[in-house]
Amino acid sequence: KGLERFGDGSSTVRLRLHPPELGALEMSLQMKQQQLSATVIVDSESVQQVLQDNLQQLQSKLTEQGITIEKFEFRVQ
Repeated sequence: KGLERFGDGSSTVRLRLHPPELGALEMSLQMKQQQLSATVIVDSESVQQVLQDNLQQLQSKLTEQGITIEKFEFRVQ
């Protein structure tokens, strides 16, 4: 629902989460004309793998909302 607030403009959101068992996660999102670009930085390769394994499910949910993924990049810090 937060992505809907972007509208058709271009905006960037940065979130920093600290679940102790997973380490830190930083996500930068940019929405432009219903196309999402995201960069996710995590502390461990295992968390990166879990996120990548679930990317298809996220893509399906976003498509239902009329949003397409232009770029979704994962990096380990």
